[in-house]
Amino acid sequence: EDVLPTARPGEIRQWAVKAYASSEFLEDKWSAMQAAGKPNTFTCADSATAWAAADQDTIEWIELEYAEAVFPVEVNIYQNYNPSQVTEVAVFTEDGTRHVIWEGYPERVKDCPDLMTVTVDTDIKKPVRKVRVTLDQRVNGWGWNEIDAVELVGIKQKGS
Repeated sequence: EDVLPTARPGEIRQWAVKAYASSEFLEDKWSAMQAAGKPNTFTCADSATAWAAADQDTIEWIELEYAEAVFPVEVNIYQNYNPSQVTEVAVFTEDGTRHVIWEGYPERVKDCPDLMTVTVDTDIKKPVRKVRVTLDQRVNGWGWNEIDAVELVGIKQKGS
Protein backbone atom coordinates (compact mmCIF):
# COMPACT_ATOMS: atom_id res chain seq x y z
CA GLU A 1 0.00 0.00 0.00
CA ASP A 2 1.28 3.46 -0.89
CA VAL A 3 2.14 5.58 2.10
CA LEU A 4 1.08 9.19 1.69
CA PRO A 5 3.13 11.88 3.43
CA THR A 6 1.80 13.19 6.72
CA ALA A 7 1.31 16.84 7.51
CA ARG A 8 4.06 18.86 9.16
CA PRO A 9 3.02 20.79 12.31
CA GLY A 10 0.39 23.42 11.52
CA GLU A 11 -0.26 22.05 8.04
CA ILE A 12 -3.46 20.66 6.60
CA ARG A 13 -3.24 18.20 3.70
CA GLN A 14 -6.45 17.84 1.73
CA TRP A 15 -7.87 16.21 -1.37
CA ALA A 16 -10.31 17.96 -3.67
CA VAL A 17 -14.02 17.65 -2.93
CA LYS A 18 -15.13 19.02 -6.34
CA ALA A 19 -13.54 19.18 -9.77
CA TYR A 20 -14.38 20.84 -13.10
CA ALA A 21 -12.45 20.69 -16.36
CA SER A 22 -12.29 22.33 -19.77
CA SER A 23 -13.41 18.96 -21.16
CA GLU A 24 -13.85 15.33 -20.06
CA PHE A 25 -13.39 12.10 -21.99
CA LEU A 26 -16.68 10.78 -20.55
CA GLU A 27 -19.15 12.05 -17.91
CA ASP A 28 -18.32 9.33 -15.36
CA LYS A 29 -15.16 7.43 -16.30
CA TRP A 30 -12.23 9.80 -16.97
CA SER A 31 -14.37 12.71 -15.71
CA ALA A 32 -12.98 15.70 -13.78
CA MET A 33 -14.47 14.25 -10.57
CA GLN A 34 -12.13 11.24 -10.96
CA ALA A 35 -9.35 13.65 -9.86
CA ALA A 36 -11.22 14.53 -6.64
CA GLY A 37 -10.40 12.55 -3.53
CA LYS A 38 -7.19 10.71 -2.72
CA PRO A 39 -5.12 8.86 -5.33
CA ASN A 40 -6.64 5.58 -6.47
CA THR A 41 -4.70 4.88 -9.67
CA PHE A 42 -1.33 3.33 -8.85
CA THR A 43 -0.13 2.04 -12.22
CA CYS A 44 1.32 3.83 -15.24
CA ALA A 45 -1.62 3.30 -17.57
CA ASP A 46 -4.69 4.79 -19.17
CA SER A 47 -7.23 4.50 -16.37
CA ALA A 48 -10.92 5.40 -16.08
CA THR A 49 -10.26 6.32 -12.41
CA ALA A 50 -8.33 9.45 -13.46
CA TRP A 51 -9.30 12.61 -15.35
CA ALA A 52 -8.65 12.70 -19.07
CA ALA A 53 -9.63 15.48 -21.46
CA ALA A 54 -11.93 14.83 -24.42
CA ASP A 55 -9.03 15.06 -26.88
CA GLN A 56 -5.35 14.16 -26.66
CA ASP A 57 -3.78 17.04 -28.62
CA THR A 58 -5.24 20.13 -26.95
CA ILE A 59 -4.63 22.65 -24.19
CA GLU A 60 -6.85 21.70 -21.24
CA TRP A 61 -7.34 22.60 -17.59
CA ILE A 62 -8.80 21.04 -14.49
CA GLU A 63 -9.96 23.09 -11.52
CA LEU A 64 -10.17 21.50 -8.07
CA GLU A 65 -11.99 22.80 -4.99
CA TYR A 66 -11.13 21.95 -1.39
CA ALA A 67 -13.20 21.93 1.80
CA GLU A 68 -10.96 24.29 3.79
CA ALA A 69 -9.37 27.53 2.67
CA VAL A 70 -5.65 27.58 3.52
CA PHE A 71 -2.52 29.60 2.89
CA PRO A 72 -0.89 27.29 0.33
CA VAL A 73 2.50 25.70 0.99
CA GLU A 74 2.54 22.96 -1.66
CA VAL A 75 0.45 21.41 -4.43
CA ASN A 76 0.97 17.72 -5.28
CA ILE A 77 -0.24 16.50 -8.67
CA TYR A 78 -0.57 12.72 -9.09
CA GLN A 79 -0.31 11.84 -12.80
CA ASN A 80 -0.80 8.27 -14.00
CA TYR A 81 -0.52 8.50 -17.79
CA ASN A 82 1.91 10.40 -20.04
CA PRO A 83 2.92 12.60 -17.09
CA SER A 84 4.22 16.01 -17.26
CA GLN A 85 2.50 17.90 -19.91
CA VAL A 86 1.60 20.39 -17.16
CA THR A 87 2.39 23.97 -18.21
CA GLU A 88 0.83 25.97 -15.38
CA VAL A 89 -0.37 25.53 -11.81
CA ALA A 90 -2.42 28.35 -10.29
CA VAL A 91 -4.31 28.86 -7.04
CA PHE A 92 -7.30 31.13 -6.48
CA THR A 93 -8.14 33.11 -3.35
CA GLU A 94 -11.79 33.15 -2.35
CA ASP A 95 -12.29 36.57 -3.99
CA GLY A 96 -11.26 34.97 -7.30
CA THR A 97 -7.72 36.39 -7.53
CA ARG A 98 -5.47 34.05 -9.52
CA HIS A 99 -1.87 33.40 -8.46
CA VAL A 100 0.38 31.40 -10.78
CA ILE A 101 2.61 29.26 -8.55
CA TRP A 102 4.38 27.32 -11.32
CA GLU A 103 4.91 27.64 -15.07
CA GLY A 104 6.87 25.34 -17.31
CA TYR A 105 7.14 23.43 -20.54
CA PRO A 106 6.01 19.84 -21.13
CA GLU A 107 9.02 17.58 -20.68
CA ARG A 108 9.46 13.86 -20.30
CA VAL A 109 9.84 12.67 -16.72
CA LYS A 110 11.40 9.36 -15.77
CA ASP A 111 8.71 8.20 -13.33
CA CYS A 112 5.25 7.03 -14.25
CA PRO A 113 3.03 7.31 -12.36
CA ASP A 114 4.54 10.66 -11.40
CA LEU A 115 4.06 12.87 -8.38
CA MET A 116 4.72 16.50 -9.35
CA THR A 117 5.31 18.65 -6.26
CA VAL A 118 5.00 22.41 -6.61
CA THR A 119 6.31 24.39 -3.64
CA VAL A 120 4.51 27.70 -3.18
CA ASP A 121 7.26 30.28 -2.79
CA THR A 122 5.14 33.35 -3.42
CA ASP A 123 3.54 35.24 -0.53
CA ILE A 124 -0.21 34.87 -1.00
CA LYS A 125 -1.99 37.17 1.44
CA LYS A 126 -5.39 35.46 1.43
CA PRO A 127 -6.36 31.80 1.85
CA VAL A 128 -7.12 29.64 -1.19
CA ARG A 129 -9.46 26.73 -1.77
CA LYS A 130 -9.12 26.27 -5.52
CA VAL A 131 -6.28 24.96 -7.70
CA ARG A 132 -6.12 24.98 -11.50
CA VAL A 133 -3.74 22.73 -13.43
CA THR A 134 -3.25 23.50 -17.14
CA LEU A 135 -1.91 20.92 -19.60
CA ASP A 136 -0.57 21.35 -23.14
CA GLN A 137 -0.94 17.99 -24.87
CA ARG A 138 -0.03 19.39 -28.32
CA VAL A 139 3.70 19.81 -27.82
CA ASN A 140 5.14 16.30 -27.78
CA GLY A 141 2.41 14.18 -29.31
CA TRP A 142 2.40 11.71 -26.38
CA GLY A 143 -1.38 11.57 -26.08
CA TRP A 144 -3.49 12.01 -22.99
CA ASN A 145 -1.96 13.27 -19.74
CA GLU A 146 -4.20 11.80 -17.02
CA ILE A 147 -4.47 13.24 -13.51
CA ASP A 148 -5.52 10.98 -10.64
CA ALA A 149 -5.53 13.42 -7.71
CA VAL A 150 -4.32 16.86 -6.64
CA GLU A 151 -3.43 17.53 -3.01
CA LEU A 152 -3.46 21.03 -1.51
CA VAL A 153 -1.13 21.47 1.46
CA GLY A 154 -1.47 24.63 3.52
CA ILE A 155 -1.74 26.30 6.88
CA LYS A 156 -4.91 27.69 8.45
CA GLN A 157 -3.49 30.90 9.90
CA LYS A 158 -0.72 33.13 8.64
CA GLY A 159 2.13 33.28 11.11
CA SER A 160 1.14 30.14 13.02
